[in-house]
Amino acid sequence: MEYPSRAEFLRIIGDPRVAEYSVHRTAGLDMQWLIATTTTAELAQAPSEEGADD
Repeated sequence: MEYPSRAEFLRIIGDPRVAEYSVHRTAGLDMQWLIATTTTAELAQAPSEEGADD
């Protein structure tokens, strides 16, 4: 599944209804992996981290 953005993903998983439903999803899975990826377009739009530790 692909979400529009990480912010939208975090909004969705923070929804109490999703937590309510996830118990059934988890019960039906032997295992699950959540792999976060970033597209090159997202990287190009990300703010620079230069000087973040200055």
